[in-house]
Amino acid sequence: MTVIAMTQEMASLGKDVALGVCEELGLQQVRHEVGDVVAGRMSVKKSLIRRIREGKAGKVERWAADEKTISIFTAEEVYDLAVKGVWPSTPSIASLTIPAGQSDVFNVSVEIPIDAVPGDSDVATVTATSQGDPNVSATTELTTTAQLPDVIFADGFENPS
Repeated sequence: MTVIAMTQEMASLGKDVALGVCEELGLQQVRHEVGDVVAGRMSVKKSLIRRIREGKAGKVERWAADEKTISIFTAEEVYDLAVKGVWPSTPSIASLTIPAGQSDVFNVSVEIPIDAVPGDSDVATVTATSQGDPNVSATTELTTTAQLPDVIFADGFENPS
């Protein structure tokens, strides 16, 4: 993802320059949209986030929403998913984007070998690793146990047992 950040001085035509750069490079211009999303997540007025960004917020306002607090609500993390076990296991998606303070769900498909008998099991390790910082990861174990399949016998067939 390409990001070009710009600030402007009064009467510098910074908005026009930013628009021209975006048009020339084929990029999307984002102005207040990010701040609006942050305001929604923090349950504060959009105008407060704008005043903080512009350096116009009062002392009490800055205490309510300092840079550290705002950064918590703007962070999104992308995790690469991996599953390792003896039985073939595959996550439903390769990566997962999670906004700060939230969680998400994904499925893991496990192929039980044809020669597995009821009661056989496999423990697979599911790992989510941050794309932004490979030192940040989380793991959990997924246990799959083979069971007898449900069988329905139709008329004309004998029950083999």
